[in-house]
Amino acid sequence: MKDLMLPNRLNSLPLFKIVSDFLAANGIEAYLVGGALRDLMIERDTADLDIAVRGEAPKIARKAAAALSGKCVILDKINGVSRVILP
Repeated sequence: MKDLMLPNRLNSLPLFKIVSDFLAANGIEAYLVGGALRDLMIERDTADLDIAVRGEAPKIARKAAAALSGKCVILDKINGVSRVILP
């Protein structure tokens, strides 16, 4: 199997660096999932990130949106699914 070197490619994405720095600074355990991960693996450009977090996702999303000058949208209150839209 081809060596994907995902960490190097991830760090070259400005959006990933911004989000990663926020998560690390706040001690939030998070995992890259979904389409962004697939796109990186097949070397396709990606415009968004899907991130699963350990903890209360809506609370984390609101905090991230405030810290990163974005907007938080609660997609599913029951299951705790949120979206952060950054400028």
